[in-house]
Amino acid sequence: MKLKVLAVSSVAFFAMAAAASAQTTVVEPIGSHLPYQRWVDESAVPTPDVTIEVIETEAGHGCPGRQFDYIACTAPWERKIWIDEAGAVSRRPREIFMHELGHNFDADVLPEWARERFDALEGLGGPWVITEEPQPMTPSEWFAETYAQCAMVPFVSLAAMHALGLGPIAGAEPIGGRDAYNKVCRMLKRLQGSRA
Repeated sequence: MKLKVLAVSSVAFFAMAAAASAQTTVVEPIGSHLPYQRWVDESAVPTPDVTIEVIETEAGHGCPGRQFDYIACTAPWERKIWIDEAGAVSRRPREIFMHELGHNFDADVLPEWARERFDALEGLGGPWVITEEPQPMTPSEWFAETYAQCAMVPFVSLAAMHALGLGPIAGAEPIGGRDAYNKVCRMLKRLQGSRA
């Protein structure tokens, strides 16, 4: 009985901690089937202290002004995220949305020292952002992907990795390996939702 009470208490504590770090307000599209605000509210890492409008698009009309079509994209300076709802639903919609939110976190919250630490932990190197199309996987893109994964699974245990072969998303290996991934998630959890 004590174990059950402890497990329920741990879940309740985690839910409170996650809700406390969610600072983003999402202006959701009318009639959307995707729970964007709930995903933000359940984030295990801080979210940027901004209001973001989500615009659901159709395939082939995803990202304004982009030469190539993407499932989702964002313009942090405009506080907007465009997402192909049908394309996202057929993949991992929460991860896709949180990836774009990660770009907003990068633009609004992430200090330069944290970018350098992320780059060093992951061993990436190279420029943080490249504007060419289609966009290559730059450190900024890897950061947004890791942010999305940390928002959903903030810690990957060695036991889970060995016993079940589990990483943060659908059994995938954590980005940069388990140790680097867990260090990045811990760093993100310590950052505030708005730049000091």
